[in-house]
Amino acid sequence: MIVVKTSLKEFPGRGIGLVSESPIKKGQVVYRFNPIIDIIINKKDIPKEAKEFYDTYAVEIGKEKLMLNTDNARFINHSKKPNTKSLGKMKENIAIKDIKKGEEITIDYEAIEKAPLNFKPK
Repeated sequence: MIVVKTSLKEFPGRGIGLVSESPIKKGQVVYRFNPIIDIIINKKDIPKEAKEFYDTYAVEIGKEKLMLNTDNARFINHSKKPNTKSLGKMKENIAIKDIKKGEEITIDYEAIEKAPLNFKPK
């Protein structure tokens, strides 16, 4: 669950991203797992009509499980030079540098995703 004030913004060529609505200090918690907001689901239980949605927004947290953020945390985009990092599976994400108001909040998906990532270069 996002624990800082944010909004969504369109980034041309990248889609929707999460933007800070107030300054965030290095070390400040940006996201904290909350079982009411962050859904853990077995892959086999995902209805075929929802598969594309889960493929887009869920994070693999084990061989058979995914986690879906139902708040705007699902719009945190990938960056090889992120401004947040995860402190571990289903733990907090913290800012690893000061984030200015209006700046996009990013994370390195390869540091949190169990499945291999196949990003296409733009």
